[in-house]
Amino acid sequence: MKVNNLSSEQMSLLGKLVKRKTQGPEDFRVRDSVSLSSMRNNQEEKVFIRYEGKKLDFEQAGQSLQKLGVNIEGSLKSLGGFSATLDQETIAKLEKNGFTVFANPHVQVVPDPPPEAMEGNPYSPSFALAGDSGNVIKMNTAAPAIGASGANNMGYTGKGVGIAIIDTGVAPHPDLMSSGKLVAFKDFVNNKEGVSNAYDDNGHGTHVAGDAAGSGYVSNGLFKGTAPDANIIGLKVIDSTGGGNVAQVADRIVNAIEWVIKHKDEFNIRVINMSLGLPHIMPNLEPVSEASNKAIDAGLTVVVAAGNSGPDAGTINTEPGDNPNVITVGASDDHNTLERDDDNVAGFSSRGPTPKGITKPDIIAPGTEIMSMNVPGSELDKQASQMAQIRDVISKAGPEQLKQIAGMLVNQGSLPQDVAGLPPEQLRKVLLGAVPPIPTTGTAQVGGKSGPAYIGIPGTSMASPIVAGVVADMIEANPKLSHYDIKEILTSTTDKFTGVDANTQGAGYINVAKAMSKALEFKK
Repeated sequence: MKVNNLSSEQMSLLGKLVKRKTQGPEDFRVRDSVSLSSMRNNQEEKVFIRYEGKKLDFEQAGQSLQKLGVNIEGSLKSLGGFSATLDQETIAKLEKNGFTVFANPHVQVVPDPPPEAMEGNPYSPSFALAGDSGNVIKMNTAAPAIGASGANNMGYTGKGVGIAIIDTGVAPHPDLMSSGKLVAFKDFVNNKEGVSNAYDDNGHGTHVAGDAAGSGYVSNGLFKGTAPDANIIGLKVIDSTGGGNVAQVADRIVNAIEWVIKHKDEFNIRVINMSLGLPHIMPNLEPVSEASNKAIDAGLTVVVAAGNSGPDAGTINTEPGDNPNVITVGASDDHNTLERDDDNVAGFSSRGPTPKGITKPDIIAPGTEIMSMNVPGSELDKQASQMAQIRDVISKAGPEQLKQIAGMLVNQGSLPQDVAGLPPEQLRKVLLGAVPPIPTTGTAQVGGKSGPAYIGIPGTSMASPIVAGVVADMIEANPKLSHYDIKEILTSTTDKFTGVDANTQGAGYINVAKAMSKALEFKK
């Protein structure tokens, strides 16, 4: 069924985007068993169950649940609990037998791209750092007059350093496969393994991998990452929707981190990037943060995205971004210029403090108008195509058509009634403002499908791997650097935004020239 040339699928997508634009992103906080008390006895909900007593071990607790009539959908040993779908009557029975039951909703784990962030021409991840003073890491291959970056000229491109991308997967894009840069792949969603089985049905993880270490092969070096000679290890923990049920995703992430620790020497993995945010499943349980700390103790540097829920304070409230030990990266907005004078922290970039009062983020890096590897046929690729069609329909719609579209959005609960009543051109502006143009360019064959080679996406999800790539370059320059050495170097060499507090900009905007110099000089 079509409404004014928009399919039901496109209307649903438009509704989601308009709601986010007019009502703000959904804020996930800790949900506890109290949230289940309003359920009707015959209503079922996805839940996470833990045994809080001392009589039973994990296996015995599972056996006890089965005896109580629970159909266990997942044994999540890393979390010490189980997933199931239960009604209120069964929940009450479990609570009488020493179990605690928590809601386990399906949530978006990789942040949605902020609609206000794609307004200029997209940059390559390396090009995004062009405004760095002095010699910088990025190379503007589109403008040879600027020349190669300082770090590349010094010979540091992350060569041989492994970057683990824990995300929606990594597809066999030519920018990785042409030089054998995708060296390992492990799928914790559909249990696949090996580079020959690598895929990314969402597209987010592949873009992230390109931000860190894409070679720019298809674009002749234009769209390449900040560590173009680093290797990528792809770990899929998130499904095609970009989300999943909280407990299951947390378990997968923990298992992925443990896999990295086990295989770090085999693939010289020195860096983990997590451009994701997971709501805390229950009070005092932080499995992803605990696993991140273990990774740091094992000699890995952990870089994570702050999230796209700004500009309100206290929006860095998900794992692992609120972990005080990891390097949490917020996003800057360069307003499509190379000069830093007009740069600022992006409005969408999540702010601190964390729920525990920790100042976050740690550092700011480019996060708007970033062009990187695309996966033809992925959800991200299909969404870009759908959004282009939606924009075309809205742009050409007459006053009556706009009114009908607005009415449908009001019925969906996506558009406030007063906004729907705006004059046609104002209404058109609101609707177009909610549907950002997602640019694509080039052509590539990826996983048996042909389509755009690159896609432009904004967000802290892009800022984080840009920093992860810089970290790989620093490690190549000085392999003895630890996570805490790198964090200290990055945060002590920044350029600060005047009049901006630490819970907005952290230590400031990354300055690669200074960071590389200090990395070379750094001695313990």
